[in-house]
Amino acid sequence: MAGFVYIMSNPSMVGRIKIGQTSKDPKANRLRELSADTAAAEPFHLEYYCYVEEYEKLEALVHAELAHARP
Repeated sequence: MAGFVYIMSNPSMVGRIKIGQTSKDPKANRLRELSADTAAAEPFHLEYYCYVEEYEKLEALVHAELAHARP
């Protein structure tokens, strides 16, 4: 199944990024959802996204590769 993997940042969380996945367009949907549904002081910014097959697997692989840098 195809979907999106994205990277977002938030000015109130300096030095951190959010890597996630969604079946919806992150530019039109997920960005708004995250900015509205979290307790972040400022809205999220979409830094990068790609549409890929097996988006859930790709997101899991990215998290595994970056696990050493996770706070």
